[in-house]
Amino acid sequence: MLAVAGIIALAVLIPFVLPFVHAKDQFGFQRGLDEVSYWSAGLKSLLRTTTHSWLYTPFQVGIFGLQTSSERELYPGIVTLLLAGLGLFAPVRDVGARFIAPSRRPWLFGVVALTGLILSFGPWLNLDSYAQGQTGVPLPYKWLYEHVPGFDAIRVPHRFAMLFLLGLAVCAGYGVARLQLWARHRLPGVAWSGSGVAAAVLALVLAEFFASGTGATSTPTGTVAPPVYRWLAGEEAASIIGKDDLILELPVGSGDTPINTNPIYLLYGLAHNRPMLNGSSNIVPSGYDRLFYEMRRFPTSGTLDIIEGLGVKFLVVHTYGLLNQAKRDALTKESAPAGRLEPVKNFPDYTGEPGFSDVIYRVKPDPLRFAGLAAAIPEGSSVLLADQPAINRRLYTSIIPRLIGSNRLYFCPYTTIYDGVIGDIRPALPSQKYDYAILYGNTDPAQYGYAAPDAVYTVDMGDNSFVRVYHKR
Repeated sequence: MLAVAGIIALAVLIPFVLPFVHAKDQFGFQRGLDEVSYWSAGLKSLLRTTTHSWLYTPFQVGIFGLQTSSERELYPGIVTLLLAGLGLFAPVRDVGARFIAPSRRPWLFGVVALTGLILSFGPWLNLDSYAQGQTGVPLPYKWLYEHVPGFDAIRVPHRFAMLFLLGLAVCAGYGVARLQLWARHRLPGVAWSGSGVAAAVLALVLAEFFASGTGATSTPTGTVAPPVYRWLAGEEAASIIGKDDLILELPVGSGDTPINTNPIYLLYGLAHNRPMLNGSSNIVPSGYDRLFYEMRRFPTSGTLDIIEGLGVKFLVVHTYGLLNQAKRDALTKESAPAGRLEPVKNFPDYTGEPGFSDVIYRVKPDPLRFAGLAAAIPEGSSVLLADQPAINRRLYTSIIPRLIGSNRLYFCPYTTIYDGVIGDIRPALPSQKYDYAILYGNTDPAQYGYAAPDAVYTVDMGDNSFVRVYHKR
């Protein structure tokens, strides 16, 4: 029956798993072993529960001196462990009751619990979560990571604790059944003895795991959604924004890293159902991190070049989220008649922040801006699109093929998920010499075989940054 249940579960999951496998293969999603180890449970995790638990302060902090947080909690409960031990080890005697637990079945779920616990510890045994107290002892998860497809894309082995707790819960259930058998045998005249045992055990488990509720954040949707999203989903927007017009919502993220960037955008994106350049994931596709860091400079001329080069037609800009007032002033300048952004609609800030607004802009292409750059590089030339030195957070050079045309041979040392949109870009080879090279302003041209006099054109990207075109003499 378990095998049949597993087959049915797999059949239900396949339609969801296959797109994930396709995306993993297409974009090379993979977790490094160090990251996997960091998000693995440790032995001390078994002592940790949520900070809202009534046990947390007096026992975990007061006695053991432990701190807890998400992805650290693995406390199985004393009552649950005692019941599971009873279910696994207590002898079973036939006393005429209607239900008797066969002795072999609890051990099946004991193996499930042990498997989940060991897998939750990740590739190496650590004494604590977040790779603290590393022992270097390899565990089965490391073999699975190296040999079984899919395991190298899992970020948090700690979550196999759910399998551990599932198996433990079933073993505890057998323990309750054995307590009921004992109660019926010792108290044969009491009709409710079995139910009383179950109720008492349930009360103990609930008391041990009691935790006050956490706060909830309201997310208004439908008719009470923020005005900007209601408009995007409405008929007026449909008459202005084409169904296939690409949208970018800014700022891309409110944090300092490109991980889990503003998933609220994607939630409201389900309502207007238009293609978006935004994403939210803790597996960051190649190039999306570069887009994130570039867009923190918005609205510089360089960021507008990237936006145009990636084919974005409309922007949704939350002015409250821009880094500072200077950015807002620059946005006002770019939305003037001579600027590169045309205001379409203005709404109150979607978070309710007074004094700020959500503005929808149409991106106005500016071919003249790239005419000089195109003229500096003759058609048919080989062009190196160099990376930014050391930091590797820029995307600008790799979008240039879309800005000046694909009738040149382009070479780049890195790939992005946008390559299919930008044009035909080939891998750059360290030893190969190119007719032209486009280098960031802080790059020493000598490392690519060029000299300062070889510079033939400069593009100002704003924020005191620029790229230069070098021609091989």
